[in-house]
Amino acid sequence: MTRQPRIEIPTALSERLAAALTRAERELTGRVAAVLAVEGRTIPEMRALAVLADGAGHPMTELAKSVSLPSPTVTRLVDRMVADGLVHRKVDETDRRRVRVHATPAGRRLQRRLAQLLDTLDRDILAEADAARLLELLAAIEAHPALRPSAELDPLP
Repeated sequence: MTRQPRIEIPTALSERLAAALTRAERELTGRVAAVLAVEGRTIPEMRALAVLADGAGHPMTELAKSVSLPSPTVTRLVDRMVADGLVHRKVDETDRRRVRVHATPAGRRLQRRLAQLLDTLDRDILAEADAARLLELLAAIEAHPALRPSAELDPLP
């Protein structure tokens, strides 16, 4: 049996990791918000349009989960996006009690423009760092059970 090398656990690992992720999130969110501001849009709008870009139409509860916002906030967000002509609501054909949100042609065009702007930002970010290492770190964070989105939705043991 091969013995695994002992890993030295740094002092206050969870605190340091949380602080580093928070700093990275704030920096990246600021940069994304600045890019979206060129089009007069916000991060929640971009996230909603990205979900709705599949053309399927999504119930409000599903949209709220996908954009990680409470349902009342998503209702106000969708209200604004309806007023801007980016999305429309339609009664679900199989369950008339449900309403589905769909991107309009203008919403889909905006989503494609925003995706192009964010692709440029992604290339800039990767150019500023060791791209392979950054992608490796991202994969490690996304693969960690405690850091996956489903972990925050599951009840604690």
